[in-house]
Amino acid sequence: MAENDRELFSLSQETLEVPLYEPASNWASAMTIDLDIAKMSELMAKGTFDDFMEAKQVYEFGAFAWPYAEMQIDGGSPVEVKKGTPVTGYTMLNDPVRGYVLEHVKPRQGKFKIEYDIDSLSEQSAASQCSVGGNPNPNFRNCFTEKGAIRVDGIKEPLHYEYNKEVDNRNYRTIQRLSTLAGSKMKMCANCQYFHDFKKANDYFQLPSYADAWITAALTGTSVGIPEGGRGGADFSTFSFSSRAHAVEYAASYMAVAQFVLREMEEAFNMCQADCDNGTKCFETALHHVDTAVAFYTGSLVHTKGEDKGKLLYSLANRMCMKFKTCGKNGNSNYGTSIVNKQIFEEFHKSQQAALHDHCPTVRQAKESIAHKINVPLIQATLEAAYKRDSTLGKDTSQEEEAIGATLAATVEPLVAACNQADSQLIYDNLKTGADSTSFLDVKRALERNYKCMGVTCEMIGGLHNSRTGKPYPGAEACVTPSEMKEKLKTHLPWASITFVLLVGFSWWSYKKMKAKWNERKRRLKRIDEMNDLSDSDDEDEHMVFT
Repeated sequence: MAENDRELFSLSQETLEVPLYEPASNWASAMTIDLDIAKMSELMAKGTFDDFMEAKQVYEFGAFAWPYAEMQIDGGSPVEVKKGTPVTGYTMLNDPVRGYVLEHVKPRQGKFKIEYDIDSLSEQSAASQCSVGGNPNPNFRNCFTEKGAIRVDGIKEPLHYEYNKEVDNRNYRTIQRLSTLAGSKMKMCANCQYFHDFKKANDYFQLPSYADAWITAALTGTSVGIPEGGRGGADFSTFSFSSRAHAVEYAASYMAVAQFVLREMEEAFNMCQADCDNGTKCFETALHHVDTAVAFYTGSLVHTKGEDKGKLLYSLANRMCMKFKTCGKNGNSNYGTSIVNKQIFEEFHKSQQAALHDHCPTVRQAKESIAHKINVPLIQATLEAAYKRDSTLGKDTSQEEEAIGATLAATVEPLVAACNQADSQLIYDNLKTGADSTSFLDVKRALERNYKCMGVTCEMIGGLHNSRTGKPYPGAEACVTPSEMKEKLKTHLPWASITFVLLVGFSWWSYKKMKAKWNERKRRLKRIDEMNDLSDSDDEDEHMVFT
């Protein structure tokens, strides 16, 4: 792996340390989903109707994540072309540009979808990539030229094509599609039940695309359309632009994108135990899903801006640990990396090694552990919002805090409702838009009554601290977990941990194997870059797109 890839999560801050993670597949397109959120925030910060409509275009049609070009090939493809096959062409300035076939192509088929290769997560690379879609400031610099020829791995002669750079440069996955596709992506088959964690949200809202409903309402200044029988919701019709902008960003990050962290882990388990067409285990696809889960958890901005400056759950956890004193290796410091982030990355590493060795139960157990731990920053952020909105404590009754509190509460209400509907309703009544008043203690106690059911402890959540005194705010101290619950969590799934220790014994061999495959892929791309004639090859590139 290239040096800059190995340093993907190596940051300069001495007190902040992002865990090193070696991806087994191309994950950059998934990681850049946070750049779409950042672009939306940049536009909404201008605070006008037109700017919000431009942000809505980015939300619906994308800007940075999964960019691809849809082009028409003269005479159609001479042969069948598999998804993931490398492709190279040129930009308008005659610079080489590379990508991959996004969807399977049949012989004589004229339409090609080529996903652009994003091989670096540097801010400069993200800013210079082909970024069109719904971007109000499109960048065509590294897009395919509108009329030219591409070389496709396995086809000796170049294929001539044309396309419209302004219309046919699109984004395969957008923040909106992450929500609107949830109804079909959050289960194994059309007639299957929803994945366990997503089912809680759907049972609560009675709407698979609840994140889209929330974000669209905040963008347009309307009410969230919760169907009859559903709970929750919000009314943004009287909210300011700045207040609605907070609701949009929080819902995009902690509803739309966050739900796919667990979805990808579910798929990793399913592909781990599935048989591929050639009779071998689909471990490569399973590894890709683990990589994508990591991408959706961290995003790309942790590398370019700092690990607490990102838009996704990883950065939220680091910001919250400073306020709840759950940072550091022991989880009792107010600076450094959140202990829950360290624990979650241990599970990601465990999943990666287990998938390599077809130890699928460990992948499942790691997913269950992650499902509990990602609740921690959401609960912490909800507690902070409740404290601020309490007129006797934080005394911040601004619309901004109202929008933030309602949105954060909507991420934990379904989790609490699966344990105790009355407590979930209590949280909603205190933090909903238009609430008459907010009682921090009522919200805190309602959450604490359900910690055990949600798989967290008082110590994992901590207490909300005053940054000036270094002590918890009165009434915001951490609760105390009963000793029997601590022991249960401590001994949870012991055999899986023992199995993982055994798997680590094979990890160096596994890493060398993965690295060899990656280096081979890099060598092939370099040959393509040099635009030499391509010889016929039956090898299929390992690149896989998010499906």
